[in-house]
Amino acid sequence: MTKDDTLSTLLPPGLLARLMALAARSGRPPEDCLVQAVSEYCDTWEDYHRMVDHLVLNEDERRTLRVVNE
Repeated sequence: MTKDDTLSTLLPPGLLARLMALAARSGRPPEDCLVQAVSEYCDTWEDYHRMVDHLVLNEDERRTLRVVNE
């Protein structure tokens, strides 16, 4: 996909209404809100998978702490 590519999807009516209301309230076009939402989704899940990969690769190196005198 290039910068100008378009992705089409169907939104459930309730979700579309929420998007439109929030876009209107923020004074932003709904398209900008969608781009922000997808960007935040990608950031979150990329971080998650990066951490899972790190934990799996370093499983043998993980340290555990234990409480003494209890």
